[in-house]
Amino acid sequence: GSLALVMGAIANGGKFMAPRLLMDDPPLVLTEPVKATIAQEVTRLLRRVVTEGTGRAANKEGLEIAGKTGTAENPHGKGHAWFACFAPASAPRYCVVVIIENGGYGGSVAAPLATAMLERLLAKDSAEATSNEAGDERLSVTPQVTGVSKPEQKAGEMFGLAPSPPQLLDRKDQGIIL
Repeated sequence: GSLALVMGAIANGGKFMAPRLLMDDPPLVLTEPVKATIAQEVTRLLRRVVTEGTGRAANKEGLEIAGKTGTAENPHGKGHAWFACFAPASAPRYCVVVIIENGGYGGSVAAPLATAMLERLLAKDSAEATSNEAGDERLSVTPQVTGVSKPEQKAGEMFGLAPSPPQLLDRKDQGIIL
């Protein structure tokens, strides 16, 4: 939760927002711990993590993900993999944090899952915009996870990101992912 709130503050130009469970809840700025210019610079650097650094597994054309990889030490086995990100970096809509216990390295394990989540969310936005233009009441979303190992695939299935037939979502499905 805390990592998502910090990434959200960077994505919101330095504004630390109260978490919302529903889109109908009004946005509330709790504090502004970082100046907008600093948030812009951090966003630029987080984007470089994805385009040039340890988060390259999240560098998918059209998503413009800004993120940070991590591996938490685990004295009892493999490290806990994590990846915190938001997208699109130039006009953030979603912030996602993936943590996989005993997963290994964040850049190779958690980043692809976060990318799949963002891809699904942004595709939903795109499909919803198209649906609204056409006057449709439902939209089709096809989640996909490709190029992952069995443990990553299993973790993806837990998040509903495994390859599956298209599913229809009601336009009322307006929850926010933080």
